[in-house]
Amino acid sequence: MSPSNSITLPDCGTFLGTPVYLHRGDTIFQTSGPYYTSWVSEDHDAAWYIERTASENQGNLVAIWDGGATRQSLLAMADYMALDELGYEVPRPDWENRRFLAPSDWDVIAQHPERLGAGLIRMLRQAGELGLSVMTIYTDAHPSQLARLEPFKDRFLGCNVGEIFTFRFKDEEDPELARACQATNDLRQLADNFLASVRACVQQRLADGWQRLMVTGGIAMLDYEIIGGIGIPVVEDFAVPHLNIASAISRGFYRQFDLPIWGTDLAHEHYSLLPFASPHKMPLLTASLYMKYMAGCKLMLVESGNWWQQSDHIEDTHMHQVPKLDLGSIRENSPHLSAPYVAEARRHYPYINYDSDVCREYRRRISGFYDFLKANGTPAGQPAARVAAIKGNLDLAGPGGCNPNAVIAGQYDQADRDARWFHSTPERGWGIFADTFYPRPPVLGPYKNPFLSGTPYGITDIVSFAADPDPAFLSSYAALLFTGWNTCTEAQYKALVAYVRGGGTLFVSIPHLSTNTSRNYTSYGVDELIHGGDFSELCGVKVLGRGKQFYWAVTPSKERPLGVPPQRKFGVCMTHMGRIEIQPGVEIVAVEDEQFMPLLLRHRPGRGTVYFLNMWEYPGALGIDTAPSSTHDNHLGLLHTIYRTIALETRGGIYITDDGKLPGAACHHVAFTHFPEHGEICLYNIDFDHPHTIRLHQHGSATEITLAPAEFRMIR
Repeated sequence: MSPSNSITLPDCGTFLGTPVYLHRGDTIFQTSGPYYTSWVSEDHDAAWYIERTASENQGNLVAIWDGGATRQSLLAMADYMALDELGYEVPRPDWENRRFLAPSDWDVIAQHPERLGAGLIRMLRQAGELGLSVMTIYTDAHPSQLARLEPFKDRFLGCNVGEIFTFRFKDEEDPELARACQATNDLRQLADNFLASVRACVQQRLADGWQRLMVTGGIAMLDYEIIGGIGIPVVEDFAVPHLNIASAISRGFYRQFDLPIWGTDLAHEHYSLLPFASPHKMPLLTASLYMKYMAGCKLMLVESGNWWQQSDHIEDTHMHQVPKLDLGSIRENSPHLSAPYVAEARRHYPYINYDSDVCREYRRRISGFYDFLKANGTPAGQPAARVAAIKGNLDLAGPGGCNPNAVIAGQYDQADRDARWFHSTPERGWGIFADTFYPRPPVLGPYKNPFLSGTPYGITDIVSFAADPDPAFLSSYAALLFTGWNTCTEAQYKALVAYVRGGGTLFVSIPHLSTNTSRNYTSYGVDELIHGGDFSELCGVKVLGRGKQFYWAVTPSKERPLGVPPQRKFGVCMTHMGRIEIQPGVEIVAVEDEQFMPLLLRHRPGRGTVYFLNMWEYPGALGIDTAPSSTHDNHLGLLHTIYRTIALETRGGIYITDDGKLPGAACHHVAFTHFPEHGEICLYNIDFDHPHTIRLHQHGSATEITLAPAEFRMIR
């Protein structure tokens, strides 16, 4: 990374932050008619929040959070422009007479556009005096003010552009662009359009004077956002529910694209989904902090909850009791429209404001974790990952899982014409990968657990093939696994050959080596396959065409190459094989059970191994397993078994098991990482109610360890 892009970590090794909100007391945060209105129950300038962050031990980082405040509130805009420094007396809002509420109510604001962001300089100065670092989110500033950031560059991490990148083309202001995007059925064109929008945003921001950009949001297009110039991924965890999957993709891209840091925006208040009555509600926040810590995350922001409550997403929040306003749109929050209801709203503030029980508990848990950081520090570097999943070229859905109601890249009109644009078998592969490496047992009482997972085979990374992969980088992993969509390129194929010859283990199937860009994953031809289907160099086979449909799969060898009995069947598959020619020496690991035609092959070119699945459809189609002898712990079918086999074959010298040999139910409840730089091992029991006992293996020796409920343990 370039020196200008590097970040010096604080003494404790982790940036832990909370928001600094701009003046917007008594306004509405959001509203959606009679169902939901969120009132801002605190009324302070930014300086108050900065001081409280230090005095209440809320971390070492503040995030200056605009989020529309400067467009809504006169006080917010005046504070962010530091208009008092020009000698103006900023008028206070007059709610009764609806005066001095919005920025447009005071003509001084329009007279000084060059002051936008002047208050940020003051905030940076105050934060620095208190030993705090600063980032911003959803902020703009005049270039002349950004030039004044230079003396504070060591304290300023960057500007988070937020959730601005999208495929909601029907919301485009330019109807021609919306029509053009909806008309295409080409993944490459969609990706290029998206990448162009990211680059345009980045170029404008850099031209204005911002020096380092972050993004908060989902994970489907995170690689394209980074390729487009975003320097720091800060995934919105909880909104992206699977904490370990979000860490895997952030950590993998951090390594792959040589980023300065990767982070998390923990949206626990909005998306943890548990009612406050649940005894697991607030422990889940603490768990998320430890899970991110041990995953290598060194920039953590708790998005909300500690200063004033914002969300009504659960049934027992007091936010349901405040006045509900129907202003026609969730984006409509004019203070002139909500002014008549302010007096009634204030009656409810004690239950949702800074002094409420909920906010006090948020601050207590953030402070407790910050004390842990100061006492224990942070392991240097990133935890070791032996296995990486490949987010394929033009995979525009990503590892978030399969929702059969969702479509690729917002192409709903296209999906109405061609159902292959709905999430389907390519995306189901990601779910099998997640459930294999990051199982999520029911640890939240009666409520579903989409968040917390064990790591029975150790953590993985997720790497991107959106750009041609670097063979040297790929060689840092013992195994690479294809999962969802991939559009193969010549450079990609050569990199995979080099990776395997150098000693790596690869899992791949026929459609992963297709060059198709139109979501045709069912009726494509051999001519669409890379090298016309001649995979001899990589997989030891030539694909001649689509073959017969098969129902059951079985492993024919008594040597148990997949760790299951030879009588064990998988299915019912109901998918098609490929018609192939096999080179001499290629092993047959699994077959279909009628004519024993080869289904899973093992090829050993050079020093490595390729597991080649001879199936025409994407392997996510194998996620249903109702075959004879199907068990609860192997209900995910043949693909799960292949992934598990590769994980066991390539695991390093430090790992966990239930019984000294294999991971099982206990390991499903324990998250485990190892930091090789100084040798720290982190263990966390994700079960809040029960202890779990595992065996920790370290280069031939094994130690039995019992973790109490929700216990984090670091072994140095």
